[in-house]
Amino acid sequence: MVEKLKTIDQRQNYIKTGVESVNGMLQSGSLSILWSLMELQDHFDITGNVAEIGVFQGKLLILMCHWLNQGETAYGIDIYGMPPGQNQADKNTFLANLKFFGFADCDCKLIVKDSFSLSVQDIRDLVGGQTIRLFSVDGDQAKEAVLHDLSLASASLCDGGVII
Repeated sequence: MVEKLKTIDQRQNYIKTGVESVNGMLQSGSLSILWSLMELQDHFDITGNVAEIGVFQGKLLILMCHWLNQGETAYGIDIYGMPPGQNQADKNTFLANLKFFGFADCDCKLIVKDSFSLSVQDIRDLVGGQTIRLFSVDGDQAKEAVLHDLSLASASLCDGGVII
């Protein structure tokens, strides 16, 4: 059995109260679906990193971090304004939220870039040749950008991996 970074109590506390403290969009009904999805991945021994394009202040990525196994990493990709990185307030809030919930820099790596400028090889290089088991695509909502981000996500998934 793989050991989690966070206990079941810590995961439950984030769902019950912590998620409300992080700015962003996440419907309450989706929490139970995501919880079930991550439990199924555990049940079927599907391991690997997690990633999100469109982090904002981290509501969903922090949830995904709570399900990290020892040795796994979360990757967040966000443009944070134009030019990339201009919106320091949301970036700094995300980093503060990570620390508040007890995650170290090695648990979650933030890439401040326009995902549209990334290639499949860039994603593979970013994760060191490892695969992603859960990839959230929530960046630019334009059709061309969504299709690009979906192609990045699908090319980096492990067997049994899921794109949300």
